[in-house]
Amino acid sequence: MQKSPIITIDGFISPLKCSSETVLDFVTSKAQQLIPIINDYYNVTIDNIIPPIILSPSNKIICDNSYYQYKWIRKNNYDFTCYITLNDYNNIPPFDLETEVYGGELIFKNYKTIIKPGIGNLLIFPSSPNFAHQHTPIKLGKLNFIKLYFVCKTPFIFDYTKYSTQLTL
Repeated sequence: MQKSPIITIDGFISPLKCSSETVLDFVTSKAQQLIPIINDYYNVTIDNIIPPIILSPSNKIICDNSYYQYKWIRKNNYDFTCYITLNDYNNIPPFDLETEVYGGELIFKNYKTIIKPGIGNLLIFPSSPNFAHQHTPIKLGKLNFIKLYFVCKTPFIFDYTKYSTQLTL
């Protein structure tokens, strides 16, 4: 059986009530722990980590290392995207508007997969066009997530024959 092209780690960071700078520093230090995991899972050598940023979702389709202009064109050297959600999904009242969101699911259309936010959960996936993604509209609350990027010594080329076409999360 082939492995999923996405690495998932539930509860990678615990809910922290602190400034965004403190969270980003914390994630930067924890990112070092991910290098051997990525190296082993994808058979690559990580050379650099692009510092994390806190973002809010977009309904537009995003590809982290390319843009589309009649074909996919690589715009930067990101090889892997690390995505950490800072909110929990909830569609049943009552809501905690500080920590919960209704909507904002992450969609990978190429894999027909929708991932609900889970506070502190981490996804690692190739930054290539195969993993273009977007979010569903937010109906209640606010979704924040952290993205950071890993750069390999040599560019990672996604080989779909080595991975399952089904995302197992």
